[in-house]
Amino acid sequence: MDGVSVVLRPGMVHAIVGENGAGKSTTLRMLAGAERPDSGVMTLDDARYAPPSVIGAAALGVSLVYQEITINRSLTVAENIFIDRLRQFAGSLGFVDRRRMELAAQAILERIGAQISVSADIGSLNLGELKCIEIARALSTNPKILLLDESTAYLDHREVQAVLGVISELKGQGMTVAFVSHHLD
Repeated sequence: MDGVSVVLRPGMVHAIVGENGAGKSTTLRMLAGAERPDSGVMTLDDARYAPPSVIGAAALGVSLVYQEITINRSLTVAENIFIDRLRQFAGSLGFVDRRRMELAAQAILERIGAQISVSADIGSLNLGELKCIEIARALSTNPKILLLDESTAYLDHREVQAVLGVISELKGQGMTVAFVSHHLD
């Protein structure tokens, strides 16, 4: 990649569209701290932005949803949403307060209009619902910017409409969204 410039504005959905191999996903991975650029400068809120990792980017308000489904089918819906932050629900004895975690997960799912229950059997959910859980996972870090990498690539029409509905909800809530696709429609 050479000479890439991206400006993301608050409360807008930005489509990053191009052919396969054009660098769309690489750009998102750099913004999300999954890859480091060789040169150039990134800024966030007028300050230099160089996240050391995906976790570091999330701490700064930038979350990425990858193209591939990353759901662990042996975990519950709520556990998949908070997989890397289960400790925040630990009680005084160190055990996870499942009820508190499930309430927090359900609140995020409701925020995006996903018709998914935290008690749903993860194995019975379709790809669109699994993608919504991944979006909920990204939103559980309270990002300012949500990066979606080909989030509709393997979904059928109904599932695509569900994910696009979530994106519309987030835009309405003032979220900045960057959406990568090679499908112009």
